Amino acid sequence: VLYSVWLEHDGETTRLVRQWDDPAGPVLVVPDLVPGESYIWWVEGDNPFSPKGVSDRWSFTVASDGVPVAQLDDEQFDLDGVTLFWSPSAQGAAPDHYDVHLVDHTGGDTLLIAGTGDTSLSFHDLVEDTTYHWYVIPYDADGGQGHSIPSFRTFVYDTNSPPTANISHSYLEVTPGPHFLEWSGNDPDGDPISYDIYLDPVNATDLVAGNINNTRLQVDLDADRMYFWRVVPRDAQSVGEAAVGVVVTGPEGTDLGATGGLLSPTDGANVAPPMVNLTWEASDPLNRTLLYSLYLNTSGGDPLAGPPLVFNATTPWFVIELEDGTDVSWAVEVRPLRGPVSLLGSASFTVDQGATEKPFSRLVVNDVINATDVVVKALEAVSFTGSDDPWDQGPLEYQFDFGDGTASGWTERSEAKHTYLKEGVYNASLTVRDPEGLTSEPSVVQVTVVPGDTSSDEPVPGPTAALGALAMLGASLVAFSARRRYITRGGTG
Repeated sequence: VLYSVWLEHDGETTRLVRQWDDPAGPVLVVPDLVPGESYIWWVEGDNPFSPKGVSDRWSFTVASDGVPVAQLDDEQFDLDGVTLFWSPSAQGAAPDHYDVHLVDHTGGDTLLIAGTGDTSLSFHDLVEDTTYHWYVIPYDADGGQGHSIPSFRTFVYDTNSPPTANISHSYLEVTPGPHFLEWSGNDPDGDPISYDIYLDPVNATDLVAGNINNTRLQVDLDADRMYFWRVVPRDAQSVGEAAVGVVVTGPEGTDLGATGGLLSPTDGANVAPPMVNLTWEASDPLNRTLLYSLYLNTSGGDPLAGPPLVFNATTPWFVIELEDGTDVSWAVEVRPLRGPVSLLGSASFTVDQGATEKPFSRLVVNDVINATDVVVKALEAVSFTGSDDPWDQGPLEYQFDFGDGTASGWTERSEAKHTYLKEGVYNASLTVRDPEGLTSEPSVVQVTVVPGDTSSDEPVPGPTAALGALAMLGASLVAFSARRRYITRGGTG
């Protein structure tokens, strides 16, 4: 829940904070209030999945000079808990007794003890790795209420260090069949460690062994697959950070290649000059990052006879400027990371001034430019943006398909928001339609949805997050604009 806190004084309303989320609890200190003045305050709570909630309005009056004041001094920790220390302050009247409060994110403001004359308190029911606020309210002998200096103190109760896990070989190529996953662990406090092991071909969210004490686990692996796995270490008090790894199976790893084909222009097509959009598609059974090499011959000969025009591009499209009357042949090869090269196909087309030019579409997910796959979290809003076409005569229409059975329908808005409810892999696409009714080829981005919780059991990202940095070493991108398109161009390495 995110909070907005409002304060009203003398008819004037001020929003003190917006989207407040204190990890220690809903506590806000407001300085510089006027002694003797009265205030009204209230809180609004909001989250993405329910209507906004509004609290009752509360009023209070700031005490004038001469009230009792307490000084918050210190905290002392041991394995059993914490002892809080405070004292009377020389800045105000002498306190007669105190109310002691403790605040945490789960329990909120808890009155530990009321009306005590002591100036220390021991508390033994603290939660490991939790942030707390505490403060005292002093009273004089007549029951007049004062305040503390500072307004509150904060401490983190952390007497335990979480364990760690390590996978020495984070990427392995093995033969199919039985295989031992191996790791190591350490606990700085010397506590016993247990492990949860997750393994699957998508994002390592399938639990295959829970609460085991050894550091070796045998699993059966199918042929020509890429598996993601992670180890989550635990001691009796806490959960450590997961260690992640990847295992690929096949002859000495795998010789399985990617498959696909050319999309546009089709063989024998006539296309309009000057800008021609070359598009293709490819998929990989191991879900590896794919790199493309584009071959092009403007004399109509064999495109593979010469060097590639584009090498190791990461986007399945390329835009090139061609003159009217040009006969073009083109071909595309695909290479997965740690995989063989495959020919997606070859085709020929003619650039013809009289040909009809289709509109251009390019889908961007969460502002990640030129990505063919993006990792997002379930239950979090994802932004989808369509390519702009500032030179078109009339407004374009956009249709977003989110790949999970829902779509936007035709709309003049080039942006959309969508929330995926379940983890998985979805093919989101965008199609553009111009005022003449011509539609573009779909632009597709693979969206990998991982669990949306914020626990320490974080899922392993998809292969693009794990390996995509290597792909970018061989690719660069050049942005330019042209008639009927506002585009990003696949580059060369």
